[in-house]
Amino acid sequence: MLDALKSLDNKQKEGILSKMALRLMPSPNDDGQVLAQEEELYKNVLEEIRKRTRLSSGDNSNKARTKIIHYLSEELSRLIFLESDISETKSRIGQKGNLRPDQYDVEFSKSFIESFVKLGIPKRLAERTVHYPDSVEHFDPQKEGVEGASLYLKYIPTSRQVSDYYLLVSSIRSGNVQLVDSAWVVFPSEVNINDGSSPLDVLKSFVSVYGVDFVFAGHKARFMFYRRIPVDAWSIRAKRIGDFLTIEKSEHQYIWSMEVARFYDPPSLMVTIGFCVDGNKYVSDLRNHGFCSEFPSLFNPPKTP
Repeated sequence: MLDALKSLDNKQKEGILSKMALRLMPSPNDDGQVLAQEEELYKNVLEEIRKRTRLSSGDNSNKARTKIIHYLSEELSRLIFLESDISETKSRIGQKGNLRPDQYDVEFSKSFIESFVKLGIPKRLAERTVHYPDSVEHFDPQKEGVEGASLYLKYIPTSRQVSDYYLLVSSIRSGNVQLVDSAWVVFPSEVNINDGSSPLDVLKSFVSVYGVDFVFAGHKARFMFYRRIPVDAWSIRAKRIGDFLTIEKSEHQYIWSMEVARFYDPPSLMVTIGFCVDGNKYVSDLRNHGFCSEFPSLFNPPKTP
């Protein structure tokens, strides 16, 4: 355990480490709050972690932040086994995004099985990417009733028949469970990826290449991220999520990824992560790079006007 926390009990240690991790995590609703009473302790802990991980005091890169969050997760994981109710503690810490990646349970959505397995992504590869990523981002919505999203990125070296690629896995975090909804193959020759690119950076670059404009609940976009949209009271109760989505009429097929939460008072929809991919273009590139992919049976395909 960190020397700076020796005087605290386990609950207090968990609180400090969790708050530190949340400050380092990217948040779509970051309000700039600081830990007023704990700021000095926060600085001492961070300084100690930097020394233990051999990071310079001025290194604020994505890699450094990931390394610090990983260290905090390790410390929180040790605390789990000191608690009497391990499952409750693991769920609480996991919901905050503070578990070590391989301590999350992995489940798969219906859309993943119906779409992405057909695109050539086996469940075991997506699960391995979640458990042993090169980089990971957990997003804290800071909103009651909205589950957190997580993005995992892993470089996959392959045989000569298939080009090397990155696998980008998107999941919804519920307690200590990651529900994998999508897994995208990203070829560096097709999508711009820098050494310092975060998983969210890679996803945005991927959507800039393969994404198409869409209209969701009357709002046009190519990429939505933790966006809340007001809707009428009848629609929020009567419509399926797919009924809110439309795209321009085209001969192309689409693969869409929309994680949406409903709110009833006032009636609104919160899009955690939302975008539509040009299936023809994406599958064509998969085949060109050696994947034997077929068009998936789209789950709740969007309407075309």
